[in-house]
Amino acid sequence: MCDDLGFSDLACYGGEIRTPNLDRLAADGMRFTQFYNCAVCVTTRAGLLTGLYPRHGSAGLLRNTMATLAEVLRAAGYQTALTGKWHLGSTRPPEDAARYRGKGKYDRGYFALRRDRHQRQIKLGIVKPSWKLSPIDKKTGSFRYDYDIELWKKTEALDRERRRMEVYAGMVDCLDQGVGRLLTALKDAGVEKNTLVLFLSDNGGCATISSDQAGQKAYNRDLPGAGNTYDFCGPGWGWAQCTPFRRYKTWTYEGGIATPMIARWPGVIRPGSITRQVGHVIDFMPTLLELADAEYPKTIKGKAILPYEGKSLAPIFRTGKREGHDSLCWYLMGNRTIRQGKWKLAWGASDRRWELYDMEADRTETNDLAADLPRQTQRLANLWEVWAKKIEVPRGD
Repeated sequence: MCDDLGFSDLACYGGEIRTPNLDRLAADGMRFTQFYNCAVCVTTRAGLLTGLYPRHGSAGLLRNTMATLAEVLRAAGYQTALTGKWHLGSTRPPEDAARYRGKGKYDRGYFALRRDRHQRQIKLGIVKPSWKLSPIDKKTGSFRYDYDIELWKKTEALDRERRRMEVYAGMVDCLDQGVGRLLTALKDAGVEKNTLVLFLSDNGGCATISSDQAGQKAYNRDLPGAGNTYDFCGPGWGWAQCTPFRRYKTWTYEGGIATPMIARWPGVIRPGSITRQVGHVIDFMPTLLELADAEYPKTIKGKAILPYEGKSLAPIFRTGKREGHDSLCWYLMGNRTIRQGKWKLAWGASDRRWELYDMEADRTETNDLAADLPRQTQRLANLWEVWAKKIEVPRGD
């Protein structure tokens, strides 16, 4: 799992960034076009580790009533390991960003980038040609992560704006090189053909603006990528990274929760395949339990634990399809969503009203059907409310 990677960043999902190792993983395995995370780093990781929807009460995301993948797999005789984000500096040389710096790749701006990525996604079969490219995101309320996307021709400090995406591209390139080393290590160890590899992102692209604008400008005197800078991609590029969808990290529109997901399992998964089956990070627990022939415990250290809420992805790996979830739900910082079959009901933290979308005809969420289908809207809203009580959504949020 990588951090803050947008749906369209990898070349095999329509991006222009050099990602040969992940492209090879996709060519040897399966790409999911409808796989979901939980919209932000910490909730997604909690869902992946436990097979449960993140709980939002005061007891925290990881509790003694929950089992983790590590606990369950260790009990089945497996060794487990977890490596996480490293915030203590880097000795990585600057050549990764140099591949993109000053090359003109991002001189046309984020609107052109979205259009180009969208066309490649259509050619790759990642999205339907009938889905419209979502229009420009506009700030509609007071939600902390609600931003206006500035027109490129009105953007000031273009050198800085271009450099943000150039450096980001270098970071994705570096990530891909790391994946390549891992794949080589599996091959050298002789376990390549007996290993399932899964790759995904924890949320959509990050469009964050610092809450301390004056402080950020004072600190970042040099262009992004220099050793004495700490910057963000910003709203424009963060939005483009989620092409063709609306919004980005923290929102539960597709831009915030849709992730690239690649699965490779030699001899089982058909190489070069693309699946439209819907999946979610809570599905990893039952999937790995099934493949490891492990049992999910009823108690840990004498404490009764919650049953997992995911469904195994193994049938998709083996046959290309499964009986999916009856519904999937999301909540984060006032954003709400429920998806059931082709229907998706979404509530944005700024507009604070229900919107209804047909995911088969309009996955980019451009045609709100809530006013036309009030009974469907209310039915799904009622289901979300029942779920919200179970996962301890704060009252009135």
